Amino acid sequence: MPHIMRYFHSIVFSLALLCCACMMSSCLNDSAVSSPTIRFYSQMYRTSPEGVKDTLYLVDTVRIGDTLRLPVLLQGGYNILTSFHVSSDPLDHMVKLEVDSAVATIVDPKSDLEKGKLVFPQDRQILMCNVTVCFIPQRAGSQPINLTVANTAGDKYSPNTYTFTPIVAKEEK
Repeated sequence: MPHIMRYFHSIVFSLALLCCACMMSSCLNDSAVSSPTIRFYSQMYRTSPEGVKDTLYLVDTVRIGDTLRLPVLLQGGYNILTSFHVSSDPLDHMVKLEVDSAVATIVDPKSDLEKGKLVFPQDRQILMCNVTVCFIPQRAGSQPINLTVANTAGDKYSPNTYTFTPIVAKEEK
């Protein structure tokens, strides 16, 4: 019996060393790098010219001329956010960004929210940020809106581009 116990202890000890080696190698710099991500909320909001606001799901059909607001969460992962840009063909959608007053106080002067460009100052070390993508469809169909987020992870991991394609109904006559 003592011989079996010594054998069992040596196996447990070997497994413990293997686990420690795996944990230590996971802390290497390259494995701590992460790509930036965008988390879409399940709903967007439509505001009419009269100021009436209603809630839509991302898969709902919208109309030409609707003013739509899509909240998104930007995440840098283990790295600091550097920028966020939203773009679309101007014939398809007019796009811009909106931020709350807390975020507005920390954006870099190089930002141009009216043109869909948000730059984060590196001295603030922002890892996560809520932003609202505001868009107005200009023509019917399914034209994409590109959302690009970047962080300090480096060229191999950043930037990442996501596409949101709203369904725009034809105008009713």
